[in-house]
Amino acid sequence: MFILKERLNIYKIISIILGFIAAVIVFTNGNSISFKNYNLFALFVVFVGAISFALFSTLSKLERRVNLSFSVFLYFFWATIFSFISMLIWSKFIIPDIKTFILILINGAFINGLTYILWIYALSKEDASKIAPLVYLSPVLSLFWIAIIFKSNINILNIIAIVLVIASGLLVTLEDRL
Repeated sequence: MFILKERLNIYKIISIILGFIAAVIVFTNGNSISFKNYNLFALFVVFVGAISFALFSTLSKLERRVNLSFSVFLYFFWATIFSFISMLIWSKFIIPDIKTFILILINGAFINGLTYILWIYALSKEDASKIAPLVYLSPVLSLFWIAIIFKSNINILNIIAIVLVIASGLLVTLEDRL
């Protein structure tokens, strides 16, 4: 709203609230008291990461002077530099085995690289407020992957979160027609 000068209306506010509630349900498994059991520094880091991603998305929408792929390359270049520095400060350097290296390459090129290109492209074609609710799909879709890969059950709270995310996305998509 402040950077992109997009108007905030009641539909967008409700959409943001619904998406946020869905993310909290997934994160806490419906028990907001469980926040007390988390490491506050870890929650702070997650919060800073979320703010950084939001700022990245917003500034990406403003950047139209350079090639989209080049913008993503620059993002990953600087992310690599800062990640390497962080690793040297808080961890140690270990050369990955070939299987791990292939997984890292797949993660970097496809799971992150391609999705960031598509994300920035989507932001360039529509109001950020209409695209942003899709971010709330991440924790919900993670539930499905966890259920498939780790044979975990999807409970009623997960279903509620999915419904809230879908409602959040539909609300801003349909606001022009309401």
